[in-house]
Order: sequence, then structure tokens, then C-alpha cells
Amino acid sequence: MADLRQVVGMRGARLGGALAGGVEAQDLAGGDAAAGAVTQSTAAKIDTLLEVLLDRGFAIPEQHKERMKIFDADGNGQINREEFDKIPEPIRDRIREEIRRKIQEIAAPAGK
Repeated sequence: MADLRQVVGMRGARLGGALAGGVEAQDLAGGDAAAGAVTQSTAAKIDTLLEVLLDRGFAIPEQHKERMKIFDADGNGQINREEFDKIPEPIRDRIREEIRRKIQEIAAPAGK
């Protein structure tokens, strides 16, 4: 019953996110999304999402397809974990930072 009360109390995107398994800015930012602060807890959540994304594989962004095709061993336009692990470390680090930045950008409140 307590879970039902919690769902009833949700509004808009929060309810949709809960039902669809989505992530909200406040979930990533620990309630401090408006300030744009990245707490240790937030960073850990972002890193978890990053690792899940890498495990599942990700599409190579259109603007990077030409440069990244040498790492796309199966030529499917995506980088899977095995392909990612073969990328030189400095490039892997850069990709990780870009993905973290994108997660924060997507999770940021509208208008910020």
C-alpha cells in the first residue's frame, strides 16, 4: 500500500520515469539538480550508468563515425564492451568523459 501511495504522489515525468524505469535528474543529482552539483553519490550513479551503457554497447555518434570505424571490429556502427576495451586508454578515457558529460546534460533540469 505504501508503494501505491508513493506512485499516486508522483507527477508528470516522474511517474512516467518510474513506470518505464527511466532516470530523473534528481535521481542522479541526489536532489541537488538545480544547483548542478555533482556529488560523490551522483558521480557513482553516473559511473554505474556508464558501465551499463558500455556493457550493452552504444551507437557511434554520426560526427565520430569516420574516426571511430577503426575500433568497430564488426562494422555494425556500434562499440561493444570488447571493442571498447581494445581502444587505447587515452581515447577510452576521453570517451568515458564524453558519455559522463552527456548523461549529466540529459539529466539536467530543463532550462538549465
